[in-house]
Amino acid sequence: MVDHLNALKPIAPGRYAFDGRTVLEGAPAQDFGVVPRLRNTHGGGEEFESVTLAWRVGSSQTLRVVKDFPPDIERLRTRLAFAGINAFESQLRHKLTARLLGTLFEFTADVVASVQITPLPELGKVRLSLRNIDALERIEAEMPAFAIRANELDELSRWICGKPHTLLKNALAIVRHEP
Repeated sequence: MVDHLNALKPIAPGRYAFDGRTVLEGAPAQDFGVVPRLRNTHGGGEEFESVTLAWRVGSSQTLRVVKDFPPDIERLRTRLAFAGINAFESQLRHKLTARLLGTLFEFTADVVASVQITPLPELGKVRLSLRNIDALERIEAEMPAFAIRANELDELSRWICGKPHTLLKNALAIVRHEP
């Protein structure tokens, strides 16, 4: 799946709003990769703790945003951190009076998106953690382990490519977190 998505370089379906005026949309999804996380068992073997599919949404565009109201500054900091973006912050001052005008945020607008699958063998379930697929949000859900088949990976690919999907059709306890 990763090789196919890297070859396709789909346009991400998301609309990522950093603030009221700064929005990233219509950006390519790229640099797909899978990171398995293994743990040692008591018998000396290894088993999967989780598997993460991660990618980057954006075209490495550098943005500059100035905020002058403390709640707006904190809101932007929170949204950038949620997007996986490290911003350079500096104080912007008037050239003649040295009066503080606000905080300048400079950052590369590439959002980190991911899907983490964690097996819960004692419950017979799988936990999904979906980050920033089509908005700045994290979706937590659980599914019966038997429900994860090749078809669900196809549904995930459809979602990533912006096509209609039914990935969460069999999901239980869906919780959405927004910055």
